[in-house]
Amino acid sequence: MADSDNIIILFAFNNSGHHAAAIALKKTYGILYPSKKIVVLNVLESLNPIIEKIISFLYRLSGYTFPWMWRLLYNNILIYKLCRPLRDIIYKATARKLKIIFEK
Repeated sequence: MADSDNIIILFAFNNSGHHAAAIALKKTYGILYPSKKIVVLNVLESLNPIIEKIISFLYRLSGYTFPWMWRLLYNNILIYKLCRPLRDIIYKATARKLKIIFEK
């Protein structure tokens, strides 16, 4: 680990596999680095709670209600490439806010 007093573990959706993994990492890092402060953070919720609710809803809807859509989109290189400009805009828009969150 870097020489910092904190460990930040990010995840995207509450009550998801990523959330469970983040909690498990916190527990493990707590054992390995007892002197460090460990923060588990829902990054989407921290950036924009309204957007997080919308994305979370769509994520669950696609996975449970329309599994064919999930299979079509997940790990699809064409979709990944087509969404690149949108991802770049989102990353640039959120970079400053993430920096502030990390500095806190």
